[in-house]
Amino acid sequence: MQRRKYLAVSGSLFAGGVAGCTSDSSDAGNSQPASENDTTGQQQENETESETSSESDSESESDSYSVTVQPYGSHTFEEVPETYLTQNWIDFGMAFNIAPKATGGFISPNTKFYDLLPGVEWNPDEITQVEGRSNYSKETFYQVDPDVILVDPRHMEYWADWNDQDIQEIANNVAPFLGSQLHTPIMGEDPYYDMYEAFEKVAQIFQRQEQFAAWEQFHNEVLDEVQSRLPPEEERPTATLLINGIQPDSGNFTPANINGKRKDTHTLRQLGVKDAFADMSVDGQVGYEALLQVDPDYIVEPSLSRGTYDRLRNQILSGFQNNNKGSQLTAIQNENVVRVAGTFMGPIIELFSLEAGAKQIYPEEFGEWPGPVGELSEDEQLFDRDRLTDIILGNV
Repeated sequence: MQRRKYLAVSGSLFAGGVAGCTSDSSDAGNSQPASENDTTGQQQENETESETSSESDSESESDSYSVTVQPYGSHTFEEVPETYLTQNWIDFGMAFNIAPKATGGFISPNTKFYDLLPGVEWNPDEITQVEGRSNYSKETFYQVDPDVILVDPRHMEYWADWNDQDIQEIANNVAPFLGSQLHTPIMGEDPYYDMYEAFEKVAQIFQRQEQFAAWEQFHNEVLDEVQSRLPPEEERPTATLLINGIQPDSGNFTPANINGKRKDTHTLRQLGVKDAFADMSVDGQVGYEALLQVDPDYIVEPSLSRGTYDRLRNQILSGFQNNNKGSQLTAIQNENVVRVAGTFMGPIIELFSLEAGAKQIYPEEFGEWPGPVGELSEDEQLFDRDRLTDIILGNV
């Protein structure tokens, strides 16, 4: 298949320089083996150029840097990019206080979290919103003209029916595709990176390595503190995380593999929650019979970003309670229907999701969760908002 070939050769399909950037792989497809004489001559030429180059030329060379992000491959930046277009990597850019120029993901789910961080200012109205397949045209990319595209190029096949030539055209003439699928496997492939591996790639792209180090330290401190307070493994609850929308009356549910490489179950793994379906082979949807068979302690929806507490209680929980089969579930009888973050999760939202998950699943240890995001008092919070804000603003 053409797509499989693209995955194998990675960035070698993408040639040419864009927005102050050049691809490392620009000559990969056309290069010929050099003879010994060619090599020697090139070395002599390089040495001569090195001896005669000006100080400004040397500084320019030292300022260039390469970043490799799969499946695209390597790209050399001649200067640090300032603008980007993204889908669900917006939280990675915002973690460095860099708002996107345009996004194909939803902005509003993230706003509720950024508004809780004093000093982090951004204007969603200044961000071009690209929604719907019809807007994923090449013309849109030319119009937005970002310095870098934090989108997995494989997404463009799904969202816009692009082929490799379309992707190559935009990579050559607009900007490289340095995003990568994180939230679920794609085309039978597990994600190349976990969240912080991808976050480090973004730090390299925007040259924010010192800021990333501060982020990583803070993240590890918060996570270590939470995990040190979890109950012994044998006492931890079971759960199922249901994706693609929960409609209790339909009787059809899609459980996600909590132990799989996917972002929507990330918080549950951090909290040591056991997958209720771990011993059952699940491929796609299940009905009430299977759900009652595993009878999870918690039913989880990855809607902390996009959903609301009222919807969780008044539609999902109430829907199960009013269903003859749903009302038999232990999780429903104990009103244990909870929310964590999913697709839009990045470093900022991850911390809020960890906090929300810990309080919903282990309230005896971490305190009760109030329901809506943003209603915790300072002494109830599991991480320091002011310190987080300082890191986002670069005060490290």
